[in-house]
Amino acid sequence: IEECLVSAPEVGAALSRLRRALGRGTPLGDEFASVEIRCAPGSSRATYFFARARGRALSARGRALLAELGREDVVVVEGEPGTEAELERFELGECYLLAAPGTFTQVNWAVNRALVREIVEGARRRGARSFADLYCGSGNFSLPLLAAGLTGKGVEASAPSIAALRRAATE
Repeated sequence: IEECLVSAPEVGAALSRLRRALGRGTPLGDEFASVEIRCAPGSSRATYFFARARGRALSARGRALLAELGREDVVVVEGEPGTEAELERFELGECYLLAAPGTFTQVNWAVNRALVREIVEGARRRGARSFADLYCGSGNFSLPLLAAGLTGKGVEASAPSIAALRRAATE
């Protein structure tokens, strides 16, 4: 795609860098099943999370793509040793979300913060004291609700997401 109108401008800029790198003849589909681009607000670097195509080894051309992108940004390849990145920090007002590469976050953080604000304000208006956050990910709603004084449970299948949620909740 040329441009994603829903994502933050920083994601669009990172998409342009990826497109430029691919335009130099590096095949994405041969070695990678997908790529996720994420930019934490206030960060000058994007994170690219590449999911490997089944049974495919990285070629010299694939490694060249990763190296080129890695000059400006963080590059993580699923299953590649030594490419784990630090958790990204996303401010949520009174608290923050930590997210590991490859775990879900919203693509437009300004819109997400507005949504979180509405959820917390709605809980306060209704006098809610507890919550259940199903598919809670890294705590996008759970952490702000906890910060607002509610108690609750989050349910998530992704171990990296739960680990990040626990870390953010205890820091």
